[in-house]
Amino acid sequence: MKEQLSNLSAAQKRFLKAFDACGGNVSVACQKADIKSRTTYYRWLNNADFKEQVEGIEESFIDMAESQLRMAVSRGDMNAVFFLLKTKGKSRGYVEKTEHDVNVNPFQELMKEVE
Repeated sequence: MKEQLSNLSAAQKRFLKAFDACGGNVSVACQKADIKSRTTYYRWLNNADFKEQVEGIEESFIDMAESQLRMAVSRGDMNAVFFLLKTKGKSRGYVEKTEHDVNVNPFQELMKEVE
């Protein structure tokens, strides 16, 4: 990890620190790190070491959000329970389905009535 950071410029390191502190908001991180344009950030993403650091920060933020969701479910927050079941419980049938009765061939329907 330190090796990856040593391959980064001082401006990139400043950005990554700000990016982590502001929860992954690119615009805010650019502003705090005195980066003039988001375009610079997108150009830096071509650097594999920089991109890996950005992805690590984003993953840690998602981990934190998942921890908060688990705590909300444990507290009995029904909105959190519904959300978790709709997203993580799909394989167990917790999905919202809309059933549509579509008659694509009226001739077939007519033939069924004649039989």
